[in-house]
Amino acid sequence: MSATACAILAAFAIFLFLRFQLDVRWMIYGLMALAGVAAWAFCESLEERRTDDED
Repeated sequence: MSATACAILAAFAIFLFLRFQLDVRWMIYGLMALAGVAAWAFCESLEERRTDDED
């Protein structure tokens, strides 16, 4: 996932937080989920590079 996509998702999460005046807990959960997706995408990109190097 590119940095642009992460920024768009973060902006959308902030918009939802402000629009619906959600509890801070939900904002933290959203940021944790976003960090998890970013970490997963980073690990996938490392795995692709490793696979490319082995060929």
